[in-house]
Parts: sequence; C-alpha cells; structure tokens
Amino acid sequence: MRPVEMVVFPLLLLFITNIVAYNDINQFNVSFKLGNWTFTLGNATSLSLFIGAIGTMITMTIVAGAKVLESGLSETSIETILKMGIGLTIYSMLVFPVYSMFQSLGTYGNALIIGLTIGYVLGLVLSINRGG
Repeated sequence: MRPVEMVVFPLLLLFITNIVAYNDINQFNVSFKLGNWTFTLGNATSLSLFIGAIGTMITMTIVAGAKVLESGLSETSIETILKMGIGLTIYSMLVFPVYSMFQSLGTYGNALIIGLTIGYVLGLVLSINRGG
C-alpha cells in the first residue's frame, strides 16, 4: 500500500462514519474527563476550532524554526513538524466525534481505531518528502 492510500483510507472511513452517525454534523459536542476535571471542546468540526488548531501548529512551527544565535531546527525538521501537526489536527477533528461510538463496539472498536490511527500516522510519516 502506498503512503497516500494509508493517509486517505482512514480519513475517508472516518468522514463517512461521521456522516452516517450524525446526519447534522453540528449536533454533537466533544468533552472528555480527566480525573475530577471535565474539558469541553464544543463542536469539534466547527471552522473556528479547526482554524485555531491549524494556526497554533503554524505558530509552533515558526517558533521552533526561529534562528537565534545560529540555533534552531533545520528546514527538514520544520517541514516535518508542520506536516505532522496539520495531518494529526485533521485526523483528530474526524476521530473525536465518533470515538465514543468506536468505544461502544468493545474490543473490535478499539482494535479498529488503533489500526486506523497507526495506519494513518505511518502513511503520514512515509509521505513526508525528506529530500536529499
């Protein structure tokens, strides 16, 4: 399987699952608990949350690549951070809304979500152009 297929297949499957699970994509809210704390992200597919996550990744990449007194990351490292950050942000936006549905399937749902995540991350890593 080519890296592009490893990236596109999980995204397509999650996108279709989101459409089937939620006829109106704006009807769900994402929240999770960590001990006594509850974090609510609101609508995980809202445009403002997506733009904010992408903007944060771009800002972190710029800060990581800043050359201060000849220190900083190489161009390849910056490119890798940017591509991985944007790719994982897109994947997260699609997996958060249907994560509880996969969890309700028990062991098979866990295996499916773990397999999709591993395949997506491997495809993303392999698709990064590391010119020589």
